[in-house]
Amino acid sequence: MTRPSHDGWRRVGFALLGAWLVKAGTLAAAAVKACNQAARRPPEGRR
Repeated sequence: MTRPSHDGWRRVGFALLGAWLVKAGTLAAAAVKACNQAARRPPEGRR
């Protein structure tokens, strides 16, 4: 007996994984950008 639901769950899993990877990549890029900006300017200039 074939179970097409397995392919559906796999597709859902890949979609969730892809969305999580995109979100993680965006957060990582934002963190790196913030770190670069903070390191570029002197600490005294932020106050």
